[in-house]
Amino acid sequence: MLQLAELPDPRAAAGEVRVRLRWSGVNPSDVKSCAGLRSSAMPFPRVVPHSDGMGVIDAVGDGVSPTQIGQRVWLWNAAWGRAFGTAAECITLPERQAVALPAAVSALLHCLQPGVFQAASAHWPCFRAGSSAAS
Repeated sequence: MLQLAELPDPRAAAGEVRVRLRWSGVNPSDVKSCAGLRSSAMPFPRVVPHSDGMGVIDAVGDGVSPTQIGQRVWLWNAAWGRAFGTAAECITLPERQAVALPAAVSALLHCLQPGVFQAASAHWPCFRAGSSAAS
């Protein structure tokens, strides 16, 4: 059962970023988990759902460059193996799972097609941060 609750803002641990979320996307894996297709037992006492999202880095943990603060990022697999996903105001996760989102790419477009952007970021240079070719 879903329940609305107030939780304290998490603190970024070493190697992590904290992202103030603007969009939360439902991934097919979220649907499978909610339907009990992965397991009939809850993996954690409290689960904040959703694996994908978009937001702005507002804090970093030790070992992460503070120059990333203020950067727009998209998030992937945020809820995989963790209790806290992107259906929240903010989330902490490993730095590598917060990928720079080019200015030419709308936040909403990313959340509608997160898998497309994951593949594009890995294989198409025009979708990498700093590129002027993204459109």
